[in-house]
Amino acid sequence: MRFGKRMLTVFSAVCAIFMVETSTNVYAADPVTVELKLAGQNEKNITVDMNEKGGEQLTNGKFRITYDPDQLKLTGHKDGSLGEKAMFVRNDCIDGNKNEGEIVVTFASAGNLGGDGSFDQMEFAVKDQVKEKDEITIKAAVEELSTQDGDVESTSIPLTLTMQKDGTVKPASGAGNDQKDDSTKEDSKKNPEKGSNVSENKKTVKAGTGSTAAGAKKASNAKTGDGTNILLPVLGVVIAAAVIIALAVLKKKKSDE
Repeated sequence: MRFGKRMLTVFSAVCAIFMVETSTNVYAADPVTVELKLAGQNEKNITVDMNEKGGEQLTNGKFRITYDPDQLKLTGHKDGSLGEKAMFVRNDCIDGNKNEGEIVVTFASAGNLGGDGSFDQMEFAVKDQVKEKDEITIKAAVEELSTQDGDVESTSIPLTLTMQKDGTVKPASGAGNDQKDDSTKEDSKKNPEKGSNVSENKKTVKAGTGSTAAGAKKASNAKTGDGTNILLPVLGVVIAAAVIIALAVLKKKKSDE
């Protein structure tokens, strides 16, 4: 009887140790929203911010921003409000080897970002061939986004601008620059396909904030933060079984003696 209790105690202790070990690798973080917004414009020059919300615990990430080079020309860029808390590196047609139409932004921080803010600020010149009612779409794909505990899930919201008669641009919906545009919302109801920016290689769409939110995409490689190594609990069971077998052999030897 005492031998059975001893084996049960050893088995329970080994299992408990491995359960604690594996549980420390699980991280369930709230989704982070990455959104492109029109920050300002001067005639045919526009400024676009790449903002984040809910990323207080972020430490590093990678983004790929794309736009139509026949419509926009990148004229400059600089760190956003989060530039003081992390180191940002860009690869584009100005600083790097990317062609016009693609920007790669990466960042890394020794600590948490600590709050919401802007990752990057881009300046574009709208080209003359963009005419009234033409739409300009800028997208930001989240390729990596992590905290000290692991990867986090994210949602990206693109920016769609419509060229106006006076030569200025206006977001296709209110989410682009914190202005409400009821007429655009009504138009999107009549023509659901208009203003949709969902690309074929994006599988998940987050709805709920107008036509811009219709283009909101979860990063295809984003993880929930569950970094459990399945080998650890299996190894724990094997070790526990080995201990029980060893104790059984020792008991048998003693009984034979």
